[in-house]
Amino acid sequence: MRPASGLTTALDPVMRATGGVWIAASAGDADDDVLDERSSVAVPPGQALYRLRRLRLSKADEDGFYYGFANGSLWPMCHMAYVRPRFQESDFLAYRRVNEQFAEAVMDEVGDEPAIVFIQDYHFALLPGLLKWRLPNAVICQFWHIPWPNPEAFRICPWQTELLDGLLGNDLL
Repeated sequence: MRPASGLTTALDPVMRATGGVWIAASAGDADDDVLDERSSVAVPPGQALYRLRRLRLSKADEDGFYYGFANGSLWPMCHMAYVRPRFQESDFLAYRRVNEQFAEAVMDEVGDEPAIVFIQDYHFALLPGLLKWRLPNAVICQFWHIPWPNPEAFRICPWQTELLDGLLGNDLL
């Protein structure tokens, strides 16, 4: 059994206290044994203090979104790493597709109700902008845990406008 990440350890008690839905990508096939028709599972099992909703990503989207754009482009650009960022259109398109899948899942969960939507990290720079005009009753907050690049580094990104437009959808960043 893998230990929980720092994010999971920090947010699980908040979710248990406040309820709601945690939307996360699905990894592996163990989810298939416990998910309901909405691709969700009660947490903790049998007590249902909140729901965990899983989104299954295609291998191509996972590679382009996570390994490609998020970690092959944004991570080195934001850290001024010694590894030159790779900007491949196919990776950005996968990044956009996955952000759109998460936007659809959030909208499906929230509907027209007031909600607080917490977005975790640089993997979802487009998500706040995708949600802002579609969910006028939502307060959108994002935690970006890596440094922001200086202007000279950021201007090399071919999708800098799309990233900034996405981030400007946040009420709190």
